[in-house]
Amino acid sequence: LDRWGPHFNICGWLGRNGYTKARREDQREDKLCRLIAICAPVHPFSCPQRQGILHHVCGANESARYAGEMKTILRGGTIITQTDPTRPYRGFAADVCIQNGCIDGLLEPGLAVPDSVDIQVSGLWLLPGFVQAHTHLVQALFRGMADDLALMDWLRQRIWPLEAAHDEESTYWSARLGLTELLLGGTTGILDMASVRHTDSVFRAAEECGIRAHIGKAMMDRPNDAGLSESTDQSLTSAIELRDHWHGKGRLRYAFAP
Repeated sequence: LDRWGPHFNICGWLGRNGYTKARREDQREDKLCRLIAICAPVHPFSCPQRQGILHHVCGANESARYAGEMKTILRGGTIITQTDPTRPYRGFAADVCIQNGCIDGLLEPGLAVPDSVDIQVSGLWLLPGFVQAHTHLVQALFRGMADDLALMDWLRQRIWPLEAAHDEESTYWSARLGLTELLLGGTTGILDMASVRHTDSVFRAAEECGIRAHIGKAMMDRPNDAGLSESTDQSLTSAIELRDHWHGKGRLRYAFAP
């Protein structure tokens, strides 16, 4: 179901690489949106190849394997996956067992598991999350401004002056808005180019949301009317400092950006 790494998150914690929208009766105020993220490799014990689809649904005779430690079971969903690029996506019914942040196995629908926490996802699909490879979270608050301008006029007259006006707080909330929209749409991994300043705020927002993200500051050493530039040495030094602080921190990576 996933090749990216061992994490499972629900709603406000969110995740990387797998999701389904879900309704929960116990909505908490600190949750950003209604998502379940399936974010870990399936345990190899439970996934031999069968008919081109990577799955093996465990029955009652194997249920003892899932007794003991507390587990989370996603109940009633349809799993959508593709392991053969020459074949179409196919769905199959199974309950998903999560333990210690990893997908531990696929169970026959309704199979009892002692000491488990069940989450009902009936009628919903569980599938790998989408990856958005070009985002500008610092521009989320600028959406719809000057759409009738050519690219360079749009940048010089509107976007760069607006980015130059950002402070740490406005950059943070712009990133939070963009990240919430991405996660609500099922995007669980991004590549983002921030602005010249306040890239720490973008990283902070991404860390709090739990998304998988490669982020880099904009490196602009050519003076412009918006004042959104810095010397080459300043640009390189600040980029390296950001990399040293954020690269490899949880699901975050630093990406040197143009």
